[in-house]
Amino acid sequence: MMAARTEHVTMPSVEGRRARSWRASRGAFMKVVFVVPRFHTNLAFAMRALIDDAITPTLVVRAPGAPTGLDLPAPVVFADGASLADARALLAEKRPDLVVIRKTPGLGAPFHRAGLIARVPMLAYDLRPWRRPRHWSAMISGWLRGRPGRRITPVPGAPGSGPPDPRAFYLPFPVSSAPEEPSRRDGPFRILFVGKLAQIRKRPFMLIEATERLARLGDLRLTMVGSTSLEINAADPDQLARLRAYAANGPLGDRFRLIEDAPFDAMPGIYAEHDVCVLPATNELLGIAPLEAMGRGAAAVISSDAGSAGYVTIGRAAGFDCGAVFPDGDAAALEAALLPYLRDPEARWRARRDAWLWVRQAFSPQGFAAGFRAVAAKVAHSSAPSRP
Repeated sequence: MMAARTEHVTMPSVEGRRARSWRASRGAFMKVVFVVPRFHTNLAFAMRALIDDAITPTLVVRAPGAPTGLDLPAPVVFADGASLADARALLAEKRPDLVVIRKTPGLGAPFHRAGLIARVPMLAYDLRPWRRPRHWSAMISGWLRGRPGRRITPVPGAPGSGPPDPRAFYLPFPVSSAPEEPSRRDGPFRILFVGKLAQIRKRPFMLIEATERLARLGDLRLTMVGSTSLEINAADPDQLARLRAYAANGPLGDRFRLIEDAPFDAMPGIYAEHDVCVLPATNELLGIAPLEAMGRGAAAVISSDAGSAGYVTIGRAAGFDCGAVFPDGDAAALEAALLPYLRDPEARWRARRDAWLWVRQAFSPQGFAAGFRAVAAKVAHSSAPSRP
């Protein structure tokens, strides 16, 4: 399953309307255009990894997104969408070796058409699991609406859940990791939640209620970190108000901490302070916070309805005791998944160490860059890379 991360490919030149020499070896210069709705922090370490491997990314967006503190190029913003002429002009200027398109109203279709005209290799980018193939009719209708026929996804899908999509590439995002493995430490069991605080499907109160029950059995702390924005899907101002009220007067008292709108560059330190990062969300296409936490030495406990649950499942199958996956919506199972870490500091430390080791092995920036080059080379070598 991880082959796309480690394969190194050297391909001959690809003939197109304009000749384009292929750059597949590590460090060879490449240019890539990414078309996405906005710059999401999910992409931050991926962009940095590409830049460090001599791959120049141009990000084309409708909205710029949040700052990261990383040294990344400013995105090209088409707030009102782009015309075909806009897209053709940008591709002519950037001369990319590959165009990667996420479903983006006002941008996806013109850039797909411009890429076809310029005969640039293209890929769709989505969060559909690798083990969930699309029906041929969906591929054709998507292509007609501006979606390349082949795709890349960071979501593996649960092992055994189905066959890999033959027209998809699985390449998980990289995350940064601490330079040294986590050490043993004394003190309470520290639980972390990271997510949009007003979004109902993140289920913060499911974790709060489980933590209250666990607090009767041992010493613990719960920290919740997230954006307070209400300009999101299914935002609930009442949930945000309830969380603030709980932080002020909830039964956990000073064992509960609420951190609102933490900057991106503060998160590594927050992750490192905790033993486990919990994602209880439902209908979560990816959910990368637990993976980022693993890189800083926190184990991950994730709902089965989150795309990142596959990272824990695959890690455990590879021999890394990096956390647990619990059935979506099952509060008792969430509590049971956390209980061993509360009771046994040694088990807690082993999970933290294994989480860190798993990220270092499977989600490194260098591995992502090598995997991206391998995928790009395969797409470039295809005679009709963007068609279904």
